[in-house]
Parts: sequence; C-alpha cells; structure tokens
Amino acid sequence: MLRALFTESKKRRTTYDNTSIVSIDSSREVVSSARHATVDMLVGSFLRGADQDRDAHPIAIVNLIWRHSKSGLADAAKFGFKSQPLFEIPQYALPPSRRLQSHQPITPFDSTNQCTRHKLLSWSLNNVVAHLDEHADAFLRDVTNGFVRAPNNHLTWENILSFNPTHIQERLATDFPAAFILFTTLATNRGARRLLSAEVESLTGRQNTTSITPISDSLSRDVGDATTQSISAPLLGSRAHKEKEKIQDAHEHGTPMSMLRDPWLGTTVALLVLFFFRYKYAIIFPTIVGLFLYTCNTHRDVFTLLGRMGLTISYESIRVLLGILANDADTQLKAWGALLQAGSRQPRFLLLFDNVNKMQRAWQHTLGHSDTLQSGTAATLIQLEDVKDGALRAAPVLENVKAKKRLALTTEKLRRDIDWVHINAVGAGTILRAWVKHVPALSTHREKVEAIFRVRQAKHPLRLRKSTIHPMRVTDADESSTVGTAGVLRNLIFDQLGVLLTWLGSWFLFICGDQLTIDRLRKIKLYMAKSRTPHNRHEWVLPVIQLWHLKWNWQKAIVKLHWFKETGSRTFGLHHDADLLQRRNYNPDRCDFYPTHHLLEDTFDAHVLDILRLLCEEMTGFTYPSTTHLLEILERYFGPNGKMQDISYDNLLTLAERAYAQYLTTEAGEAALDDEQTHHGGIDWPKPLSPHASTSICNDDLSTSAAADTSTHAAPKMSRHTKFKVAASTTVNRGGGDQLLGTTVNYLRVTFWYLALSSAIAEGDIGRAFEIIKLLRFSFWGANATNYGNELLELACNFLYEFPSDLCEAIFNNYLANTSGLPGHWIELDLLQEHFNFWIKRLFGEKSYGFNTTHLSEHIALNIKGFSELRDLFPHLFGYARRSGKHTDSSTRNDINELGHHYRTDEVHSFVQGRTHHTVGNEFAAGYDRLESSVCADFIRRTTSGGTVHDGEDVTMSDLYADSVPAAPITMSVTGEMNVDEFVADNNE
Repeated sequence: MLRALFTESKKRRTTYDNTSIVSIDSSREVVSSARHATVDMLVGSFLRGADQDRDAHPIAIVNLIWRHSKSGLADAAKFGFKSQPLFEIPQYALPPSRRLQSHQPITPFDSTNQCTRHKLLSWSLNNVVAHLDEHADAFLRDVTNGFVRAPNNHLTWENILSFNPTHIQERLATDFPAAFILFTTLATNRGARRLLSAEVESLTGRQNTTSITPISDSLSRDVGDATTQSISAPLLGSRAHKEKEKIQDAHEHGTPMSMLRDPWLGTTVALLVLFFFRYKYAIIFPTIVGLFLYTCNTHRDVFTLLGRMGLTISYESIRVLLGILANDADTQLKAWGALLQAGSRQPRFLLLFDNVNKMQRAWQHTLGHSDTLQSGTAATLIQLEDVKDGALRAAPVLENVKAKKRLALTTEKLRRDIDWVHINAVGAGTILRAWVKHVPALSTHREKVEAIFRVRQAKHPLRLRKSTIHPMRVTDADESSTVGTAGVLRNLIFDQLGVLLTWLGSWFLFICGDQLTIDRLRKIKLYMAKSRTPHNRHEWVLPVIQLWHLKWNWQKAIVKLHWFKETGSRTFGLHHDADLLQRRNYNPDRCDFYPTHHLLEDTFDAHVLDILRLLCEEMTGFTYPSTTHLLEILERYFGPNGKMQDISYDNLLTLAERAYAQYLTTEAGEAALDDEQTHHGGIDWPKPLSPHASTSICNDDLSTSAAADTSTHAAPKMSRHTKFKVAASTTVNRGGGDQLLGTTVNYLRVTFWYLALSSAIAEGDIGRAFEIIKLLRFSFWGANATNYGNELLELACNFLYEFPSDLCEAIFNNYLANTSGLPGHWIELDLLQEHFNFWIKRLFGEKSYGFNTTHLSEHIALNIKGFSELRDLFPHLFGYARRSGKHTDSSTRNDINELGHHYRTDEVHSFVQGRTHHTVGNEFAAGYDRLESSVCADFIRRTTSGGTVHDGEDVTMSDLYADSVPAAPITMSVTGEMNVDEFVADNNE
C-alpha cells in the first residue's frame, strides 16, 4: 500500500484527497503486525530511509502534506482556522506577564482551530527544541570544547589564555549545528549573505575582483552588516605584506574582510552567554570578559549590569579567582627555587626587578592624613636559555677580579675592539632599508637587503623562542637605597623562592635591572666585601645592566646635541624639523621615548631619501622640478620607464655605500667642517645650484657663545682635543667649511647608531647590538653622559678581561626576552619590567592598598603577566585591530615629502663653502680624547682599589625616570620595517 502511495505521488504531487491521507493512518496497523514478516521488513526499510530515491523517502510524505494547498490557509476562513500558528509553549518560554502563573501547554494535536501546516510547524519546532535540549547537555559535558572547565579543576592562566572564539565557533558549527544554524539565521541579513557568497566565489577563482562595492539593498543599509570597506588595488612591498596579513586574519575567522561586523562572532558570543545560564561551569568566556573589565578599572556597577546578562562573572568572583591564580603562580615560583639543590645545579633563571611608586590617596585630608607616595619593588623571574653546564660558576670570575686583569684595558684597546667593517656594512644596509621601505619600485630588492642583517652581518642572533616569564610578588622594600636593595634580594631569594643558604656562593645568579638597580647591587657587594661567608659577601650576585634605559639615554644625548633653541628660517636641526612636521608638543627636556623615536626615524629616512635623489640626479643628469614630491621623484627614477628602472641590487648597494661614506661617517663630518678645505678626504658632495647658497647664511640668527670646541676627527685617527665635551656651537664660520653640512653628517651618524641599535635588539641579534654599544663607550663620554660612560667601561672590563667565554655567551643568550615567540619581537628586560610596573600603577595607582598587602603583592603582582597577555590577546580573539603607536603609511609619506622639500630647497645635503650654522662636532672623537687623557686610567685605578664605578657620583632616580615612563617596545616586521607598538592602548590614561 505504501509503495503504491509513493508511486502515485510521482504522478500527482498535489492532488491527493482525504482518502489518500486516511490510507496513511491505516498503514499503522500494517507496521504493528508481527504476523507479516516480509511486510514488516519492507516497512522498516522504508521508515529507515534505506531507499536512495528522494521520492521514496518517508520525509517525502511529510513534504507533500506540508506543500499541499489543502494543508495551508487557502480555506482558513471557511473552516475557522487562525492565521497564525499556535505553538506548544513551555512554562520557561512564556512572556514575563504570564511566566509566574500556572500554565498548561496546548499541544498541536489538541488544537481544533489550526490548519495542518501550522500543526506541522509546531510539531517540528517541538522536535527541534527537544533536540536542542538533549544535545546541549551532552555538548556542555565535554570539557574539551574550550569554554567549560571541569568541576573538580580550578581555572589557570593557561586555560584562560588558550580561549579561542574561532575554535569554539568551529566546534559549535560542527558538533551542535542545529543551534548554530538557528542563531546565524537570525544574525545574518541578505546583504551579509551576499557578501559571503561573493567572498567564496572570489576564493574559488570564479570571480576575480579587487574590490567589493557596498550592497544597495535597503535592509543592508538599515542593519549595517553589509557595510563594506573598499579594498585598494594591489600594493607593493611592505604594504602588500600587511594587506596579505589582513586577508589571512579575516579568513582565519571565516569572515569576509570587507565586513565591518562579524555576525558569526555575535552568534558564538550569544550561545556562550546562554550556555553559562544553563551550566555554571561554562564559565571561561564570562571570566575572560570579567578579567578584561578588571584591567580597564571598570566600575562595579558595570560588573553588576553585565553579570545579570551573563556576560561576566561578578566583581567578587574576580577577586576570588585572582587569589586562586596567584596560588598557582606561587607554587611555580617555589618549584624554581627547589631546583637548586645544595650547589649541585647551576641556576636556570635570572631575576629582574625595578622600583615602582604608587600614590596612596587620602579619603579626607587632615593635618596628619594626606596623600602619600609609597615606594616598592616589582620583580620578575625569567628562565635562562642556552647556558652551558658550568658557565655560571663564580670562582673563575672572582679569581680574575682578584688578579686585577682589567688593568690591561686602555683606550686604544677599546678602539681596536670596534669592528669598523661591520659598522660600515650595517650603515649601508640601514640606508637601503629606508630606500626600499619608501620607494615601492625598489621593493624587489628587499630580500637581499634583509640578508645583510640576518645573514652576512649577523653577529650573535638569539635562538627564536618564547621566553618563560614569571612575575613575582611586589615588596614594600624601596630598592632606590642600598639597604632597600638588600631587603629586596632577601625577599626574592629566601622568602619567595626558598633558596638554601648552602647553595649561595658556588654559582652566579644574574640580577638584572636599570642603572639605579645595578649601582645599588654593586654597592652592596662593595660594602659587604669583608664579610666572612660568600653569602654575606654577595659573591653569588652578578649585576647585569639592561639596555632599554641605555638606548633611551642615547636618544636624550642626540636630542641634547641637535635641538637648537633658535628657530630662524635658516636654522635647521631637530627643532626645525619637529616644527615643520607640526609636532610642536614635543618636549626636548623630557625626551619621551615614543615620540623621540619617531622624530629620529622620520628625519633620518627623509635625509637619506633626499640623498638618493641627489645621487640619481648625478647619475642620470636629469632633474625633476622642485614642485614634485620627493617620493614621487624617486618612484619616477626607479619605476616603469624610469631612467634607473633596471638598476641591479649590486649597483643599488654601491649607491648606499657611497651615501654612507659621504653622509654618515666621522671622516665626512670632519671634511665638511674643515676650515682649510685643502681636501675633502676623497668625498665629493653635490655642489649648490642656487647662487645665494654659497654665501654665509643665518648670521642674524646666531650669537657667539663660549660653547665647547667642536672640531671633529675620523674614528680611526684620534687626536687630542683641548676640551672633551661636545655641544652646539654658534660661532660664525670664517673658514672654508660648511657648518650646516658637517652638523647634518654628525646628526645622521649618531641617529644611524641609534636606529641600528634598536633594530638589532628587536631582531634579537645581541651581537650586532653590542657592536653599536662599543661605539657608545666613547660617545657617551663625548656627549657628557658620564653615568652610562662609566657603565660601559665596566661592561668592557667584564667582557674583555673578567668573564670566561661561556659566561659571556650565557649573558648574551639571555640579554633579551621574547614574549610572543615571533621573529622581530625581542625586547629589553628592563622594558619588560617597566611594562609590568605600568600595569600595577595603571590598575591600582589610587587604591588604598599598600605594597605589603596580600591583594597588591600577590593577587595583582603574581597575575600581572596574565593581565598583560590578556589585553594583548583580546584584539586578535575578537577580530579587531590593536591601536598602534605607528604612523599610518599616508602620514609618513606626507612627512617625508615635507621634509624632503625643505632639504632640497635649502640644499642641506650640498656642500656650500663658508656656510654658517649651529655646529655640533664629533662626540665620538671627543669621548676618545677624554678617555685617553685620564678618565680610562682613573676608572681602572678606582675600580681595582675598592672604589665605585661612578666617581663621587650617586645614581639617583631623578636621573632615570620622567613622571611617567613610556612602555613602547620596538619591533621589526618580516619586511625589515621598524615599528613602535604600544603595550597598552593609551599610556596617558
């Protein structure tokens, strides 16, 4: 009978009468009859859907009934049927006005005023609801789904930071498709679906489009999901790489890159919230949101509001969770200390600490109760990597110190320690990086340019890894004093790590920090040198000064030398350039790291690009009008049909080497400032084009002063200066030199050293970084930055005479940290600690907690790394871009063009004999002379006779810190571009 019914259905799909439907009811008796085995088998096969024919499937019967005109509303009025379906509503789904009242659900079969189609719809909904109810419980019992924690386990930072909405969305769509389909249907409008289809066609090659225009559908405009961002034409070089990364990131989340909002993410979040209401252990998502709000200092009322909606756990629950997470961190710290077994093992970690200040606000100011500034110390433990067995033994170093091997150090040995061939090659490479960065036509040479740094001139690149970092408790000991530093050491070593006294003395433990920390550590060792035991003598302490504050102080030295207060029309330098770029809020006295870096990098790039223009004009004999932008000129030279479009990499490298020799060396600076001008040292600068340029300019803007002598010397040839401190001079040029060109050359040289140091650190080549530091041994003295001058002399004594090679290698291998494990993301350890300190001050700067309270010292300090990583992870998790401190490409181009126009108009890079300007001489040569005169010998004599590194000078906190220390790590992209991405969204909040 059933087979005949389906045969007939092929002929007449919509003409069944009531008799046919009654026949279906009669089939129940056939199915239930056990006396007809063959029939029972056939019916069973039919109900199982074994037949591959769609029209012979059981669902075909239901579909035919659903589509039949008699089942619908055609005769609804005649038979008294209602126009809307009546659903079987359970008590929990009633409207609020009836939810608390007694209710007896009406089933579709009990209703007499519903057509068949409406009853089928209600019946289907009931089955879907039952399916969702059953499978939700099964889905939530699976603790591997990424958002549920096991009832018998506590949350850890590993659980929290491994949360991934995209992976959860994948699980939902795969393992619980019914719920995902329902919610995505509500979330996606027609415009969003059309965008998705277009993206799919584009990826499969059926549609090759470079842009997607906005959908004109009215619903799309109203809802906004289909709003698009235009996708520009194919880009070159680093911009193309960034565009590729953007596309990959969008596809990783399964979202068309032109879609501003992500309905699938919204669906995932909605389901996670609903699951949290259903099952209290589906808590990871609301916990992450709560922790994020906590790091934002969100008001408790917001926690209450969002908690009612299931978006976060309560504020009190966050506080309890922080205690649990802190206990886990404390257990890990104790495990590190337990690894040191009575001298049988060398340490596997270093310690890093720094001073942190917090203003404790008075609720009500009275005579004896007011705001007070509390000082404490924050510390971090970092796992050592790539350290050879026995490398940290203290005995060899102590023997070398006792033998006074540093007596062999001389100024000339310091000079000979410099690898000038390496410096020159890195200089040419730095110029090439700027050229290929800003001239798209040269981007084809990018790979070979990067090989200069990563292959040919690599000195000591660190093995790529993600550093293992453990923040430690904050202590109320003030490390700005020697007594306070001793207290910090006791707290870290004995209280927090539980290290045994019997271990101390056999091995070195790296204690890292900024100049203030290192100075106090040395004084402890000096004051306790006559104690009886190695422990009390602190022989186990090996102070290792870190590099971020050193780099920042070199920034300050550059600005101090090249920031001229006068801003006349013919006065150049950093002040002139900052005003030209409308960076008038820049404070040269503070020298905030973040804006200073951009100012130095942008002006350096503009200089070397204008130098490239001059070289192109010389080689081609063709000059573009001065009204043409600098970058457009260079693109015309090297672009299609350009006069230098076929330039090879070797020829481009030759141009860079020539530019370096003419504009970035001590010889070039000396030749430009040579009053006699008997020769230019073989340097042939471009000649001025304008007739007025050869005259003395800017005399009205200059006044005579008693500034220090500023004569210059080439690095390999050192001669005695009458004065050993370089500063800006305003004496009138009465010789044949060019004071503007000479000062510009010296500025480019010192800025190149800064940029080379920054890029080497970001790329993790500590050997390249120290090749620049070898230069700064002299330049800090010439720039009168004596604190770091002394520190670098101490480092030279350590590395050249006192530390065995294995110890030097161990220090080098652990000088930097990488918090992400990505190439180009190495940072200095003191910057890492500054970052953690910043979070402590940002989150709790005005709370009533002291540094010795459990909440601040444990719940906050031990979790500070987790807070930081969560804030850094959040943008990627939810598919939006982090706020970055880096310039946009367009603004950088505008800055370069503006500077280039002025450099060209005033012929800054041409040699104009007799041109007068502020003069800044060669601080490197001045530093050499200062060391050679007596400073180096005095330093050796003082430090070998029980004296301090700093002669009669005490390093104070005011020397090192501004009101707010910026946390701006420098990173290097795979294309060789230097970026400065802030750790946090806004350092000024």
